[in-house]
Amino acid sequence: MRIRHLNLPARVASNLLSKKIRASDLSCYPNFASQSIGFPATSGRPATAGKSQLPDSRVTSYMKEEKMKKMRKSVLYRKGGFTLIELLVVVLIIGILAAFAIPQYFRVVERTRFGEVQHLAASIKSAEERQVSRTGVYTDNFGTLDIEIPDVNGNAMTGNGVQIMRNYTVDIAPPGATYTITFTRTGTPPTRYGLYSFTYNCGPGAACMPVVASCPGGAGNCDELVQ
Repeated sequence: MRIRHLNLPARVASNLLSKKIRASDLSCYPNFASQSIGFPATSGRPATAGKSQLPDSRVTSYMKEEKMKKMRKSVLYRKGGFTLIELLVVVLIIGILAAFAIPQYFRVVERTRFGEVQHLAASIKSAEERQVSRTGVYTDNFGTLDIEIPDVNGNAMTGNGVQIMRNYTVDIAPPGATYTITFTRTGTPPTRYGLYSFTYNCGPGAACMPVVASCPGGAGNCDELVQ
């Protein structure tokens, strides 16, 4: 039985030879004629030479099955990796996060750290006011204040001069009618700010508010820490 000249798909030809489908079901193929391979026409409708007949439900179902198999193979092959476009999209998203989200994160962290400085400055101011009420003068000696300020090792600060804290140093300038508290950043702050410093000018008639003394990261960048 020769069917090569019919130009049928290999799977269709195989099913035809194994009699899974009828010869009459393949009348949709222009080159097909039942007499050419010795199968009698069984559909009750003789094949018309030179004319294509619409496939019946069995052929339609078979072709749909073949199409679904090809689609499943395509999906399985597709799951094996990513396309170049998908990888580029991922890289683009990471770039956007690096450009906006990460700097914003460091900004929030630095503002939180500086919030601790503001809280400490308020505590020193209150202690200095109590000190001047008792002695009549302000002091630059941390040990004479009625509060304990822990240093970088967790011990209470004593004496005068620059004291080392965690992330900052603090100093109280020699007092007179007023006094000045200076905080300087240590460690490795974000490059946007650098090793900045703030001063608090306190005393009668003084605002005792943070003022930027230096901001190596850029003029105006450190202002956002107190906003």
